[in-house]
Amino acid sequence: MITISIPITAGVQRRLSANGCSLAWRDNQPLCSPSDAAVQAVLEGWTVADASAEVVAMIDAHARALRDGVVAGISSAEMASWTLKREQALAYDGTDESAPMLALEASSRGVPTSAVVDRVLAKAAALSQLEAHIAGAAGKHGDAVKALATHAEVLAYDWSGGWPL
Repeated sequence: MITISIPITAGVQRRLSANGCSLAWRDNQPLCSPSDAAVQAVLEGWTVADASAEVVAMIDAHARALRDGVVAGISSAEMASWTLKREQALAYDGTDESAPMLALEASSRGVPTSAVVDRVLAKAAALSQLEAHIAGAAGKHGDAVKALATHAEVLAYDWSGGWPL
């Protein structure tokens, strides 16, 4: 018979599987494969740091989903141009030569280059602020989880608040 002193989370199940073990339940009794001793060894090896890493991975996945939601529907080709556009907008000195890509875009649109520069800078500022808030929330929650001392504290930690979206 095994002693289960930690919550059996998805991370614990993955660790069991990676070690060739499984844990199931029948009639409220654990069924261990290949043996009680093998499963017990894996359970005893599941540390608070392991539990923290599992929760931090969920936090990071949430942050990634928020970021992905911000750029949903934007092509990778357009996103690849953002760094160059921002660099040129920051370098813009009132002449088209200082921002040739933006000048070409402005010409194609039939607007002054300064209008495109202003739009690029506004979008860059908004995206930078949003990224800072997402990264800040993810970091704050991750730091808090890593500072917890027990499995129960880690699994009880509510990381759902403080996100920008």
